Amino acid sequence: MFGYTPLSFACMQNQGHNSKEFRFRCIKALVKYKASPNSFNNRTLWSPIHWLAYYGDLKSLKFLIENGAVTVIPDFEGNLPMDLAAKFNYVEVVKELI
Repeated sequence: MFGYTPLSFACMQNQGHNSKEFRFRCIKALVKYKASPNSFNNRTLWSPIHWLAYYGDLKSLKFLIENGAVTVIPDFEGNLPMDLAAKFNYVEVVKELI
């Protein structure tokens, strides 16, 4: 739907006080059933890693990297996931992406 995969939708969820933990559980289940951590939206070129960097979700980001996610894919504006994390001062996420 709208060029997003179920994994991308899971990564962009950011509602409620337990959103990061809920997001992590969804991501873990989708990866278990072979969701690609390197899928991307054809218009924005955002991958799941872009969403996790945008929200500063270190736990989920580490999990996707451990499961083969590429971290140096630019979006349509040339932003890497690291650029998004830096923009919002998510220092630990930036360190993970270096």
